[in-house]
Amino acid sequence: MESLFDFLARIEARKAALGIVETPERAEALRNKGRERTPEKRELLRRCAERAWAAGRDPVPAYY
Repeated sequence: MESLFDFLARIEARKAALGIVETPERAEALRNKGRERTPEKRELLRRCAERAWAAGRDPVPAYY
């Protein structure tokens, strides 16, 4: 069985072969904008952001 590192390296090689370049703009364009999220999921994301701020960290970008 292939290791996680080998798997990720294979993915990166495939992206390079296809000409896919990861940029913050590309990630933002692909990010789920949350239009179909349930109120429970929105609350979960809000609490996660608050916990990150309380720990002095930047939260994972999310729309809620």
